[in-house]
Amino acid sequence: MSAAAFVDDFFHRILYQPDDAVAAEALSLDLSEDARININGTDLTAAAFSSMIKNQFRGTQIGALISSKDLNTSPLDPYGKTGAVAQTSQYTTTGKEDGKVVPQTATTLVKVEERNGKRIVTSLFEVTSVDV
Repeated sequence: MSAAAFVDDFFHRILYQPDDAVAAEALSLDLSEDARININGTDLTAAAFSSMIKNQFRGTQIGALISSKDLNTSPLDPYGKTGAVAQTSQYTTTGKEDGKVVPQTATTLVKVEERNGKRIVTSLFEVTSVDV
């Protein structure tokens, strides 16, 4: 699996599939505890990001991916299993209480490295906007 496919799978498991336990496991296993994370200009620890995903995002809304496109990739190994991945994604969120559907776009830059024989997200920068 390429670094880009690993990133796709990571986002699918934490944001778009319905099982909260699967999301929590992905955050626990595939996000480095010391990951550098910045969402819309705000720096977050990995713990704060995980809490935000589990409680604010998944706790209040349901995400549905419309499309995802790799903008660029920069491999760190000869096989492309690690590296930097830039993507843009269109998705919707649906409020669990009000049912309001909000179309959004996110552009991400994610670095995937290998540590202790395992691939892991070590940095994640994201800019998200609400589409009008």
